[in-house]
Amino acid sequence: VSNEVYTKMAIREKVGMKWFDVNVVTNALSQIVAESNEFTAQEKFCFDKYEQEIIWALSITRFRTFKNGIGYAMKLLDALSIGVQINHQMIRLSGPYGNNQTVTGEFGLSYKVSKDWRFGMAIFNVGRNELIEEPLERYGSSMRLGTAYKVSNMVLVVAELEKDILNPMRFKSGIEYEPLHNLIFRIGFATNPIELSFGLGWFFSERYHLDFGTQYHQILGWSPNMSFRFDLKK
Repeated sequence: VSNEVYTKMAIREKVGMKWFDVNVVTNALSQIVAESNEFTAQEKFCFDKYEQEIIWALSITRFRTFKNGIGYAMKLLDALSIGVQINHQMIRLSGPYGNNQTVTGEFGLSYKVSKDWRFGMAIFNVGRNELIEEPLERYGSSMRLGTAYKVSNMVLVVAELEKDILNPMRFKSGIEYEPLHNLIFRIGFATNPIELSFGLGWFFSERYHLDFGTQYHQILGWSPNMSFRFDLKK
């Protein structure tokens, strides 16, 4: 048992430098371990046997992401709106690996088909900002196309297709339930890999929005999240 624990610790140290993005882990980490000359045969065998445990340990102890931004939206036509946002992003890896931070941009369009039905699209990180030089890694860039339909005054149904440059297309869907004018409950589902999410939103006023949530990832398990939004003009 002690030998297995030691081997798993060695794998975590070697894999740690490659731990930059969830998609890297879910789609390519096993291939990295299998093809790299840095890992012994015993370590590769141990990784195959304890892959999910090792990935989970890395996600808990090493990897944190932070994002904050400021955006501006305006109406171009009665049914068409446009928005832009500038973000400060940081990825933190514990131990000797340090932090990386950058500024990214995104923009989107929203079209109102009817009172209860909307379509929208958004592009994130147009400039494909660099994360590290060697080996070359970049912050994720993605395009999203989605729709939202208000079934009733209390229920909103949403769906989205998301395509990252390096990864397969994902389908996402969700439902919002608003029992009170300042409280919203949310549930969501995503594919490739499978994710389940739950959350709630609390509106202090028309300008202040506080959201809490958690999601279950097929590989990484549970991850909590929180966001705060302030609208300068309503």
